[in-house]
Amino acid sequence: MIIYLNYQSEVTAYFARRQNEKKENEKQFLNEIKLKQENQVEKYRTYRIGELPDIQIRYSDIIIPLQALAQYDNHIARLLYASLFTSILNSLEDKLLPDEYFNLIHTIQHRFDVMLSQSEIFYPSFVAALLDIVLSKPEQIQISSQYISASTISSHLESVGILTIECFIRLNQQNESKQYINGPLKKKLKSDTDLNNQLYKKIDQWLELAKCYRSLANYDDVRGIFSQTPGLKSITLRAIEEESHTDFLLALNSYVTALEQYPLTDETLNDSILELEHEFWTQSMLNCCNQLNNWTIMSKHIFIDNTTFDTLWSNAHQLNYLMPYAIRAKLKLLITGNEKEQLEQNDLCQFFNNLSTNSNNTIITGNSETTFVKRSYIEKQYPFELATFFLYQKDFDQDKLLPDEYFYLIHIIQYPFDLMLSQSEIFYPSFVAHLLDIVL
Repeated sequence: MIIYLNYQSEVTAYFARRQNEKKENEKQFLNEIKLKQENQVEKYRTYRIGELPDIQIRYSDIIIPLQALAQYDNHIARLLYASLFTSILNSLEDKLLPDEYFNLIHTIQHRFDVMLSQSEIFYPSFVAALLDIVLSKPEQIQISSQYISASTISSHLESVGILTIECFIRLNQQNESKQYINGPLKKKLKSDTDLNNQLYKKIDQWLELAKCYRSLANYDDVRGIFSQTPGLKSITLRAIEEESHTDFLLALNSYVTALEQYPLTDETLNDSILELEHEFWTQSMLNCCNQLNNWTIMSKHIFIDNTTFDTLWSNAHQLNYLMPYAIRAKLKLLITGNEKEQLEQNDLCQFFNNLSTNSNNTIITGNSETTFVKRSYIEKQYPFELATFFLYQKDFDQDKLLPDEYFYLIHIIQYPFDLMLSQSEIFYPSFVAHLLDIVL
């Protein structure tokens, strides 16, 4: 009897467990069915690629996620900014009157010129976004070729600058051909002033295009541009030929000869083409001096006509083009020059010392604010040069040196140079490149 009762209790427990398992399975199955029903999507119609659904979607629901994504990706930010700007511009073109739209385009073109001409630092994503907008409306928005080449070379976007300038050149050629074919005889016989302005615009675009190609070391295209551009001096093409064959010494002599033979005087002040070519000679001469480590000639041709570091700072164009060469030439002469040359570099010492002395000012004035902007710019653009200068002065105050640069320069003092370079896992490649540039 006892055996039977034990067996019956085991059977009852077994079926109870089976019943509980069955209920759990049924509950789980019902939950899965409910979940599938909630997530089920009924397809009512098929949309083509790029077609929006029939339901009304708020613009903010689309823009806010893209805005959040753009904060973490520069490429997405560039595409988003250019697309939104172009879309808004297209919608305004249909809604505004022709005169209102023309004034809007003129304002945008002026603002783009101001941003590219007065900027001290060019961020690649922002510059690329502006040029994407320009390329979307090349017939309406045409900014200066000088600003395009300067901004793209500084931001290492030469290919985008080449594409933009070539687009402008092609449009101008098409407009000229249309005017020549369809225009009346009066328009074909243009005055000398119109022809000079037209020739100036042509040469300006071709010269800025050549600068972009030369920045990429593509001298074949540079020679092709100068050989086909009218109105240029023959010495320019000869110097380009010498520079393309890496004969920088002959090229330097040619550029110096051109600058001395064709100076900018009161008589040639109205010659706009010579002014463009003169600027090209100056930049090319500085590049050749940099290749030859000829800091004396570089400094001589930069600091002329009472030019100082303050005057270079006051002009955005000179700040981007001449300031790198000016700081490099003065610093190299200060470190490696003879006693007389070292004494002549007092302006660099005063410029850097003023930045560090006024950095601790507590009273905020207009002058101190300008000094703070200068210091921030110099520290960001020329950190190794600034650190090397303070090291040369044996000023090891960490407040005057950036943390990373101070750490690396202390290693220069403590360890032999060969041993330090052999321990390459400590240093980044960019640091080694800057270090070799400073030492050599």
